Amino acid sequence: MKVTLDIDQLLKDEKITQVEYDRLRKLATQTTGDLAFNILIAFGVVAVSAGSVTLVPSPTTAIVLGSLLLAGGIFAIQRQWMRWMILAHTCILMGVLLVGAAIIDLYPDSPGALVAVTALFSLFSLVARSGLLAVLATLALSVTICARSGEPHEYALAMQEPATTVILFSIVAIGLYQVSSRVPKDYGRLAILSARTSVFLVNAGFWVGSVWGERSGETGSPWRGNVIIDERVFSVTWAIVIFTVAAWAWRRNLRWTLNTMAIFGGIHLFTQWFEYFDATPGTLLVGGLLALFIGMGLKKINSRMVNMS
Repeated sequence: MKVTLDIDQLLKDEKITQVEYDRLRKLATQTTGDLAFNILIAFGVVAVSAGSVTLVPSPTTAIVLGSLLLAGGIFAIQRQWMRWMILAHTCILMGVLLVGAAIIDLYPDSPGALVAVTALFSLFSLVARSGLLAVLATLALSVTICARSGEPHEYALAMQEPATTVILFSIVAIGLYQVSSRVPKDYGRLAILSARTSVFLVNAGFWVGSVWGERSGETGSPWRGNVIIDERVFSVTWAIVIFTVAAWAWRRNLRWTLNTMAIFGGIHLFTQWFEYFDATPGTLLVGGLLALFIGMGLKKINSRMVNMS
């Protein structure tokens, strides 16, 4: 646990002695030096990795270099070398990205490659307790569902199945939220980060569906073809979900969830507003006034929730 203290002010207020001040200052200086050294070495690792892949641009190079970085990062974490944690996490992140990119390059038309990359991100997010990798794993899962390949080495990322995205990531978000309170704190944090990413994906699916609906895509475009689910179904369902989740978050004092629902509620409102009324000077004026009103209301709600906590 990290705690930020103004030791100069504490000494001035006589909350700590001069001896304690000197000891804390010495520890802070050592920690700052370790941090600077870790960052410098980490930049060196990134530069060497980028240079090596550029000089020998092949999947084999990326896999070998990525595996070495992963081995080094895992070794430092297993040995609990706290002074090298930033470097260890940088090595693991670079290693996972290199190996994942190599897998996609080797098997550009294989859905299994995307599944493998998702599993790779998930595994090492747990090994390194990395929130960034947990988020990337969730996004990789969405790409696994939404990606549509064309010619070799070409990928078109389009949310052609918004209903599937909404249903799947709603289940993921709810499941991870339940899991977060039943696992150790470090893993609970990863579960919450992944659940929050899933919430964004659910709302993104609703947003796409509320504008274009879901279509068969028989003509090769996600915006053409036979209508499977009308956009009005997405619009109404999204509004109900936003109000329901916001009310639940209010009762549980979950500020992040409430604010997220408020933001996507605004996106939904203005999307439909300009979809039906177009962007005229009058609609822009009214829309701006509504945005100000919503912003002030959200600020007041947040203040009340802070007092409740």
